[in-house]
Amino acid sequence: MERKLMDPTGVTETGENSLAPRRSSLNGAVLGLLWNKKSKGDQLLKCVADLLKRDYQIKEVIFQPGPDAGKPTPSALMDELAARCDVVVAAAGD
Repeated sequence: MERKLMDPTGVTETGENSLAPRRSSLNGAVLGLLWNKKSKGDQLLKCVADLLKRDYQIKEVIFQPGPDAGKPTPSALMDELAARCDVVVAAAGD
């Protein structure tokens, strides 16, 4: 029987990433809430929105259900949220 030696370390390709520009304040911001449809994640996001609205002058809240949990959010949906919102909070539930 032939034996093969496998190298478990593998090779990972990395690229350069940078952080998105940050707002100096959430006052006047359009807040996006992205929910992955896990149980009670929508309630969590609404609580986060309530806390942010209490502490900042949030201009508008856009609640967006994403695809079912376990599926990646389509690029088109992320691009739409990026165009419509100043900040986006994503959350899962359970």
